Amino acid sequence: MANLVIRSAKSGNDWSTNELPAYNIAVQHQDVLNFFGHELGSIDHLDSNLLSSADPTIAVDFSQESYRFLAHLDLASRANARQESDIHDLARSVLEVTGFGKRGTLLRSRYNIPFTICGDSNRAARSDVCLVHLNSMILLVVQADKVTFWSDPEPQIIAEAIAAFQHNNQKRGAQYSPARHYDHSVHYNGRNTAILLPNPSYTAA
Repeated sequence: MANLVIRSAKSGNDWSTNELPAYNIAVQHQDVLNFFGHELGSIDHLDSNLLSSADPTIAVDFSQESYRFLAHLDLASRANARQESDIHDLARSVLEVTGFGKRGTLLRSRYNIPFTICGDSNRAARSDVCLVHLNSMILLVVQADKVTFWSDPEPQIIAEAIAAFQHNNQKRGAQYSPARHYDHSVHYNGRNTAILLPNPSYTAA
């Protein structure tokens, strides 16, 4: 007899691999070209110091963004189970140094997105980092893959995708505009960061 998976109202951070079959959610992996619809752009415009092995505490020619990124990278590489915030700070720094968070948007850390599940509207899905437009639309959420801390980011980022979808449609309804239905996609950047792109029309500068 097949295992019976029971649906229950859980916040996004409590989602595990059990929730995916319970809600008939399947993950389809795609290569970069199929996912984005085009090849990735050049990174030549980024500060060359991002690939430097120099000590950011003594280098004098680093931009502020590059210095912060390398410092957070160093801290995250030595983080233990009591220093989970170092992983979040690195994820945020990656977005800052690559051009996200431009004017009109804010990068928020540990952002709680209201989440209605199984008829319970008192739940939330908390992203490690979230890019929010000033009109409160959620453009992107990040869930770190904290392999050191025995945490699987995939079910949690999917819950955040659903919560972002609900949140954005609610905001559109409040603005008396028809709800628009986007395809919410999850992209994994290596093993360290899971990035949701709920609004494909937004790109970094």
